[in-house]
Amino acid sequence: MVLFNAQVENQESLKARAIYLHELRCEFERRNWDYSVITNSSGEFNLADGNDVYLKEKKLHLVHEYFREVVGEEVVVGEIIWRTRLWLIVRIVTPFIFWKSWYGLPNQALGTTRHYWGKDGDENVRETAQKLLIKCYEKVKIIDENIDIFAQQYDYLQRELKEVDKLEQSETKEQIKRSLWRGFHDNLFKVYGLRISMYDEEQLEQIIVAYNTDKRKIYLKQ
Repeated sequence: MVLFNAQVENQESLKARAIYLHELRCEFERRNWDYSVITNSSGEFNLADGNDVYLKEKKLHLVHEYFREVVGEEVVVGEIIWRTRLWLIVRIVTPFIFWKSWYGLPNQALGTTRHYWGKDGDENVRETAQKLLIKCYEKVKIIDENIDIFAQQYDYLQRELKEVDKLEQSETKEQIKRSLWRGFHDNLFKVYGLRISMYDEEQLEQIIVAYNTDKRKIYLKQ
């Protein structure tokens, strides 16, 4: 794939490239393979270097890129699990697991060589991935150190939300619920330094629910 991309960079080969991609798509569809992992939201192919794939059960999977970073005295290992022109997703695999961090470039990056498929994309990916991995580690470390307190606060939040649910459906009701969630997340940051983004909310809730259910810490290797 890399060889093909290199061979069709010149203008004379643009037609060949278009034909190739069309036939590739047709072949995937003929075989009923799920190839969504190498496309973006608009359906355009992502055949950039670093997006190697393998086939399993009629679905293409990304070959993840593993890397490491030292945080204090801790060796932290992560993997890049998603890479498009503008988005990068990293997941921690050691010493914790489960948690993912996202980062998106502005659309203006498409006009530069710094987007994740661009000429300087690999360097940008490495720099961004390291920062995301450190964030993963720091957030899960805070959660692990305060899991009992967070679980108690979450239970209190759920009791408040149940009381609000007794109200008639209205925009005011939804605003109250959003305010309660916002207060919960704000408190985690102000008191414990845990900043929860919109991409983190579901992960945090899954961790707390699992812990409240049977004391499982799903962010630790079993």
